[in-house]
Amino acid sequence: MKQSLIEACNKMASLKESLNLVKIKARLNELDELQQALDFWNDPDAARRTIKEYNTSKELYESFHTNEKALTGLLESVEEMTKVYDEEMFMLIEEEYHDIIKNFEEFEIKVLLSHDYD
Repeated sequence: MKQSLIEACNKMASLKESLNLVKIKARLNELDELQQALDFWNDPDAARRTIKEYNTSKELYESFHTNEKALTGLLESVEEMTKVYDEEMFMLIEEEYHDIIKNFEEFEIKVLLSHDYD
């Protein structure tokens, strides 16, 4: 379990680098400013494209951080459990492990198959 979590954390680090989250965050800020402009709806098609780009980028950015936090938090729990073993805690961690790994794998596939990052 621990090795699998370490591998998933390493994959997250690689995804973080390839996604260039700093650039995505900067673009989110730009798009947010555009949406606040008084003339934003003067061109409805451009406004829709801006909103779509914002929503897609925001979902990617937030999903990345949600997965990263879940993986690192679970890894910390597993490392703590190796110091003090508790059967009940192990069962909870194992259940959480399967959910987190499933979510991470779905996120990874989504990112890797996305035409923007393919």
